[in-house]
Amino acid sequence: MQKIVQKIVLVCLLFFLLVSCTRDEKFEADVFFTIDVQVDGTVAHTQIIPAAPDVCYFYDLFSEEAQKMYSDDFETAVQLYLDNLYSLYLSLGCDYPTASSYVASYGVSSYDFECSKYTDYTLFACAVNPSNGTICSTIATHKFSTEGVKRSSNNISFTIDNISSHGANFQVHTTNTDPYYVGVYRTEDLQGRNEENILEFVLEHDGPGALLSWIRHGDYAFQKDTFSSSTSYSIIAFGYVSQELTTNIFRQDFTTSTPMSAISVTMTPYYSGDELYEIDSVRYEKCLGRAVVPVKANVQGEYEHYYYNIYKYSKGFEDAEKLPDSSVIETLLNRSKNTQVDVPEALMTIEWDTDVIVFAVSLSADGEFGEVFRQRFTPHKSEVSPIQEFLEKYGSFLKSSSDSVSCLELFGGS
Repeated sequence: MQKIVQKIVLVCLLFFLLVSCTRDEKFEADVFFTIDVQVDGTVAHTQIIPAAPDVCYFYDLFSEEAQKMYSDDFETAVQLYLDNLYSLYLSLGCDYPTASSYVASYGVSSYDFECSKYTDYTLFACAVNPSNGTICSTIATHKFSTEGVKRSSNNISFTIDNISSHGANFQVHTTNTDPYYVGVYRTEDLQGRNEENILEFVLEHDGPGALLSWIRHGDYAFQKDTFSSSTSYSIIAFGYVSQELTTNIFRQDFTTSTPMSAISVTMTPYYSGDELYEIDSVRYEKCLGRAVVPVKANVQGEYEHYYYNIYKYSKGFEDAEKLPDSSVIETLLNRSKNTQVDVPEALMTIEWDTDVIVFAVSLSADGEFGEVFRQRFTPHKSEVSPIQEFLEKYGSFLKSSSDSVSCLELFGGS
């Protein structure tokens, strides 16, 4: 479809006033804006050129519907729109000059607006006083209309390497710079879905905002380390403009490796710290008001080391998609106090009825981490085992009260 090239030079001649810009007064300015718009389907390629490079100005576009959300009067609508933008930065502690550095522009500006199809728009530009965010010139406007979504000839392929149990490196190869989306999903989530259903799944799974954040142009390389081991995944990519597919969906499947070792942790039976405190208030001082939990690590396969710790539970901690294994491993190894390393069994105390989660991971002999073990746990007084059992098993575990301070502590990771 032939591109529409529209150019307009607008001259805004204003009175020279030796006063500052207020809501009721125009700032002194002779403002010339050259506005270039090239419409390609639903994309408007725009360029704003002010006559002088030191002019502080703002530009954007309105559909008729968007403008009327602010006001029927165009200038009033633009000012209210500006007020909303400035208020956001002011609420974050910025002053007007700082907010202007984010909101306004200087020099030549180029931007590709992704618009709705078959819609009329008005592109506008106006000088802005950076000290108070007010319009300081006549607003230069240019109207244009979009077309339908154009089909892209982009042919997308992938290279996948360095596949491990948790991640892989990806390269996306394209044949032009048309916009496209790229993402990685479990293969089982895409099974039985046609292209329309896959788009619906992506929008439902990630949301429109996340989808738009992964729009790319041209070749692109990235790395992910949030996968589960021994699991099939699919990298997909498709042209995407104005909520419509512009290409077929390109896809390549791969499977993460299986680590040489794995770990699990048991936290039962557990015992009453209150009863231990009654027996010896010095040795078991830290146990009062808590459950005493023997935490046992069970490691299988060939491993070099293993790590575990207990954390206060937060929503999503058990979900590897929300809290990736890589983040848990980083926390266990580098950011946590009292992470247990190569300790078969450790006594830990947890406040009654506190929801916690244990994380554990093994490091295989080949230098690769296994899948992170995650288990929620909440101790209740009604579920403790007899205290005599604890004394028989662990009575000699702590040699002194100083040992109890270091060993019997609720582990709080970051």
